[in-house]
Amino acid sequence: MILLLSGILKASFEIRTKTFFVILYIGILIYIGYFVKGNGTMVMLSIQNMYFWIFLLSLLYVLPGKPHTQFFKTLMPVMVVCLLIHFIYSLWIQTLFNGDYNLFYFYELYSNLEMFGSWNHLKDGDVRAYGFFGSSTGLSQVLLIPICYLIACCILKKKSKILYFLFFIIFIYFLFITRIRNPALSLCFVVLLLSLLKLLKISSFRSIIVVFVFLFIFSFAIAPLSDLLGIGDLSSQARTPMLLSFIDNITANPMGYGIGSTGNLKAYQFFYESSFATIVNDLGFFYSIPLFSFLLILIASFYRVYLYGTPTHKLIGLTGFLSLSSLFFLMNYSNIFDFTLNIYIIFLYSCFSVFKIDKVRLQ
Repeated sequence: MILLLSGILKASFEIRTKTFFVILYIGILIYIGYFVKGNGTMVMLSIQNMYFWIFLLSLLYVLPGKPHTQFFKTLMPVMVVCLLIHFIYSLWIQTLFNGDYNLFYFYELYSNLEMFGSWNHLKDGDVRAYGFFGSSTGLSQVLLIPICYLIACCILKKKSKILYFLFFIIFIYFLFITRIRNPALSLCFVVLLLSLLKLLKISSFRSIIVVFVFLFIFSFAIAPLSDLLGIGDLSSQARTPMLLSFIDNITANPMGYGIGSTGNLKAYQFFYESSFATIVNDLGFFYSIPLFSFLLILIASFYRVYLYGTPTHKLIGLTGFLSLSSLFFLMNYSNIFDFTLNIYIIFLYSCFSVFKIDKVRLQ
């Protein structure tokens, strides 16, 4: 908290931005400290899994020191190479698998903890790619970062476009063999968002946020719409009642049910397949709106850097915009309770070098 306040006081932000962060965090700290009405035994786990990453990301954003652009330039190739190693390992496992689960390096550990479920690692008889993550879901979420980076390279780089496109195809295939659909659906909405912004020639800070919010609300309707059209499966059919239940619950109590009330374990009172619904159900509208507003500020800021920054900043801005937007849309379809959020924090921090352009960010 001392570091956060120090960053607010020293950073060259406009007064409205400083005020926003002060009110946001004082409000959340008061709420957590005095007005938690959820399951008390699950409060710390919820803070750790659902809220601490946003707090840490906010802290890195507010502090006056920003990374050099070289951090981003070094991190992205390293991430691409590391994930290619995961890709090769996943193909190797898929080739060798003959029904013996002992081939999975985590099988004994997961079995001892009563966490192993074959449906998590197999689909239609094929092994889901999980790399060294031990989780196809976690791997698929991280894959969005290099995919978004490669999309940005294909759009902005004048040289080696064919090479970037080839790597893009490889990573899209890698995402495909994880057999996790939610990141792919999120990626489709991000591409649609970028297309709309470019088609409508939108550049103002507020207009970017309006278009994003409109598309985000629309994305909630995918599961019910697919069921209505008769093209849904068991997964979408399960999500529709969850969505309706969330709407009923939050309508009955707009102030939320308290941190620790909602999650993906049996000890929680509520469960939704959505991080967005989880946070809103916990915090209510009064506290969740400022929290999500912070992410929207980052998304719009990245896009404006893409529009008005230098060539290097454009690449970082577009990559940050696509990646953070994909994570935001992913919150609609997944309850993100894993360490992959730490990878997003490191990656997004590498993008913060572009926020030295204060005028581009805030106008």
